Amino acid sequence: MNEITIQSHKFDEVKEKLKKISENIPSLMDLGSVPTVGGLLDLFEHKVTGEELNNLTTNTQKNLIYIKDSIIKLNEVPCQIYQFIEALDKEYIQGILISIKAVEEVSAQAKESANEARKNINELKKSIEDIKNELNNQKELTARENESNRSDINNLYKKLKILFLLAGGSVAIALISIVLNIVGVI
Repeated sequence: MNEITIQSHKFDEVKEKLKKISENIPSLMDLGSVPTVGGLLDLFEHKVTGEELNNLTTNTQKNLIYIKDSIIKLNEVPCQIYQFIEALDKEYIQGILISIKAVEEVSAQAKESANEARKNINELKKSIEDIKNELNNQKELTARENESNRSDINNLYKKLKILFLLAGGSVAIALISIVLNIVGVI
């Protein structure tokens, strides 16, 4: 089977950029303020000095520059999101679809192999059954042949017994009987 790998490098790059942007969301800056009361025991109105006004203006300018830079960075977000979706759509999803197709093909091959295996197993079972039947038939035939042979030997023994009795050979008949008993024919 061919190894299918999903290439997600563009997807991961865009994801990292979005992560960096989300981590750099601007926080609120304190502009500071100018005191409104002053003098002895804060009983008098405070008049703003040029230095205090310059400090407030400088802080305001720094804050506006920071906000402008943050807005510029935030304007990159829709572009990054579009690239994120495009990368996901073009590469990642396409790779997933290719992988799914490959899995479906492998699954179809596995089903076909399983069906062939079942068919082979059934054929083997039938062959084993045929062999068992043949063995049983052979056993029955052998048993019949053995029975026929025993019967033939027994008939021969009876005939020999009669002959020896007629001939007077009872000792020989006794020996033959012993041998046939040992062999298991009688």
